Amino acid sequence: MVDLVEIGLKPNVQLDISLPVTPLHVRVDPGQLEAALLNLLLNANNAVPDDGRIKVKLDQQGTNQARILIEDDGHGMPIDVLDRAIEPFFTTRESEGGTGLGLSIVYGFIRQTGGHLNIESEVARGTQIEVLLPLAVTDKVQTHAAFAKACLLVEDDPRTRVSVRKLLEDLGYDVTISDTG
Repeated sequence: MVDLVEIGLKPNVQLDISLPVTPLHVRVDPGQLEAALLNLLLNANNAVPDDGRIKVKLDQQGTNQARILIEDDGHGMPIDVLDRAIEPFFTTRESEGGTGLGLSIVYGFIRQTGGHLNIESEVARGTQIEVLLPLAVTDKVQTHAAFAKACLLVEDDPRTRVSVRKLLEDLGYDVTISDTG
């Protein structure tokens, strides 16, 4: 997403991204996550004056959460704005076409995935948004001998039947084949 975000940034806004060495896996809708991150980053861009910096850091929080931290050195929000920031239809940018739905939608998506959204901000010191998402729980791969699966493969094309059979057997299935129903 870096290329897409950089296109939307003001010319003198620098984007710094810090990623962990080991990938973190979360179970979320990728399109919704991209839209949420894009919204948060463009909001940060709007808060930064003509030049500034937006930092994005991805790391692991504790043993079961991925954390995306977005910091800007922009205007920051007074406490009365911060208290209402995620309310639907609350915007400080009506004159610029703001609908007040961006942060509300992001908040709803994050909560729907079992995550949390934390916002800290101080006037003239910038804003920090922390997105916490539960790490995906993955099952360890079992060896073929550890389970018994059977399937019936019905395929009239001999070449397709052979390749699909091999694929299924490689996945540990006991395959019975037929060329007709």
